[in-house]
Amino acid sequence: MERSRIDLLLLIAAGVLGAGALIGCNDTIEPFSEMGSYSVYGNLSFQQEPHFFRVRPLKQSLNSSPESLDVTVTLTNRSNGRTRVLQDSVILFDGIRTHNYRSDFKVEPTTTYELRVENSRLPPTSVQTTTPTGVDAVVIPDSVQECGNVEVRFREAESPVEIYVGFRFEGEMHWVRRAEVESPPNREHKVLRFELGSVLIAVIPTGLREPPPCTQLEDTTIQIAYLYVDPERSQETAGAQVTYDPTQQERIDNGVGFFGAYRRDTITAKATAWGSSGHTAGIP
Repeated sequence: MERSRIDLLLLIAAGVLGAGALIGCNDTIEPFSEMGSYSVYGNLSFQQEPHFFRVRPLKQSLNSSPESLDVTVTLTNRSNGRTRVLQDSVILFDGIRTHNYRSDFKVEPTTTYELRVENSRLPPTSVQTTTPTGVDAVVIPDSVQECGNVEVRFREAESPVEIYVGFRFEGEMHWVRRAEVESPPNREHKVLRFELGSVLIAVIPTGLREPPPCTQLEDTTIQIAYLYVDPERSQETAGAQVTYDPTQQERIDNGVGFFGAYRRDTITAKATAWGSSGHTAGIP
């Protein structure tokens, strides 16, 4: 299913696997030794708690891991200066101990956070990310008619990097990707416009003997799922699949990996049905 690509953002362990592939069968990590002290992998999520961040010394063999890293990992809200000390939790991954530092707190929107790994014997590794907007998308009332046009407004002029329209047909949930986000002049929002019928026919058969696709829906609720990432990554990945390069270094001071922020949310609308008078009803 195409929407499953969104879930790649949730796989914190993906970076570790990518790093291993780059060095082949060699059990040392010397190619990374000049790239800093630690690798860090993780995301801040609006919806999920706790937050986990995997930390690994770059000079450490991939096939071994100490019981303790002897580091202090902190997460600081750069807006108010509040710092949280993260707790280590050891998880076996393919028989190897991995150190995943966790913190339980609710992420604040449009806020910069700094993740920092410190050890008295090595230079610290640090990286920052900014969380996306907390403003919900809006489906305009009465903008949907039978298999007609839909308008979704993303306020604060921030575009999501992934948008999917979901509906239920023949016992399954189907998701169709949309990407036609527009920027109306002199507006504080961006707009997604699409014809509902054109989305449904990607899955529902049509023809002279077939009923209109809207009447074949098992549930009149249409779901619109969208994904925001931190503003800097939103510019990097606009119109493309969101991926993370585990060796990227430009955003991490004295280290490699990734530290991002995302918000995935869903809004709903009703697919209207023809009434006895031949008119359609708007979105409730």
